[in-house]
Amino acid sequence: MENGNVNTEVGVSLDIVGIGHIINETIVSPDSKTRSVLGSPPAYSMACAAGLDASVGILTRIGTDYPETLLDPLRQCGVNLEGVVRQGAHSTNNELVYARDGSKTIRYLSRAPEVVPDDLPTSYYQAKLFYICPMDWDTSVESVERFSSLVNLTACDLGGFGGAHSPASEVSQMERDPDAVKRIIRAMHIVKASDEDCRRLTADPELDLEDFARRWIDWGAQVAVVTCGGQGSLVVTRDQVWKIPALPGKPIDPTGGGDSYMGGFLVGYLKSGGEPSTSGWYGAATALLVIEGTGGVTPARMPTTKQVEARLKQGRAQLDHSAEVKDIS
Repeated sequence: MENGNVNTEVGVSLDIVGIGHIINETIVSPDSKTRSVLGSPPAYSMACAAGLDASVGILTRIGTDYPETLLDPLRQCGVNLEGVVRQGAHSTNNELVYARDGSKTIRYLSRAPEVVPDDLPTSYYQAKLFYICPMDWDTSVESVERFSSLVNLTACDLGGFGGAHSPASEVSQMERDPDAVKRIIRAMHIVKASDEDCRRLTADPELDLEDFARRWIDWGAQVAVVTCGGQGSLVVTRDQVWKIPALPGKPIDPTGGGDSYMGGFLVGYLKSGGEPSTSGWYGAATALLVIEGTGGVTPARMPTTKQVEARLKQGRAQLDHSAEVKDIS
């Protein structure tokens, strides 16, 4: 295992462990310009959470082809790297291609082996929360269920389980194997997906996002989160739906926005004692601050607690209202 020498002393209990492949990502803009960065849901979300004063680690697999320097931003952000396992020749390498309408296509050039519970360092077993956020089935359904049995609080991102991070298919995940998705959701406390993920999962361009999120609650999740880019986000529980608007700002690079939202959401969830709407606002402010910058996962792009709280206060004052709340009990 790779040891980043961050938060590795005996007795330190992590708040959150992000589980999934970190990637060497080549971003292709609509004008065909390219740049290579450290990316992936666990990289963005855990770097954000670390900047917000959470103690976090990453469980991932990389190959001998993964540049050592790409791990430096995570070290600099304060992410525990005891769970970085180097095995085999290939890491997960991809191209993220943006179209002019904002849609994206992911092309995988190579893939690392699956992440499994046996990879967990001893120090990670005391974490408060596991966040399973793969690129594309980085861990199996059976492993997801095993991970969920090891901690009291679990969350997942459906984007890597047949959503927008997975290659497009003629048959959607919910048509091909709905039971796999239901088993994953059943094992989770918090489930997140983007609006694009939801439509990819169902192949339904007219999908009612709120209705789909409520189904996750019926299948066993306690909190459902749907991020909708510039349209804000939905946070759904058994009894309520919060429609949280996007905060005013000047976004310049949407890459990592949803992952950064979840980094903020999960920190907000732990800090607030599990208050869903508070967590959603915290995630919205975190994401905005990240997408107002560019360059992949870098320490300079990750906001501090003080910055998030200031932007949240400013943004809510500008909106002059709170989230729309609907009681569905």
